[in-house]
Amino acid sequence: MDEMTLREFEKFKLFMRIQADYGKWLAATIAVLQSGALFALGEGKFPHAPRCAYLPFLIGLIAIMFSGLCSWLNFTLLGM
Repeated sequence: MDEMTLREFEKFKLFMRIQADYGKWLAATIAVLQSGALFALGEGKFPHAPRCAYLPFLIGLIAIMFSGLCSWLNFTLLGM
């Protein structure tokens, strides 16, 4: 590798690290919001909320876990 190619590779690694950190932050934030909503519904903070109010938050948690898995696979396979 010549110096220019090595410099471009290091820049690529830095950008991928920044992108991965942002993705982890975003996934954690969404998971906390979804979990907080489920906790508030479960604690009886909203007694008049229907039982089906849990469903969107539960689907949101499942979706964020799936997207985290896909992101982990993406960065794992990219590192090979």
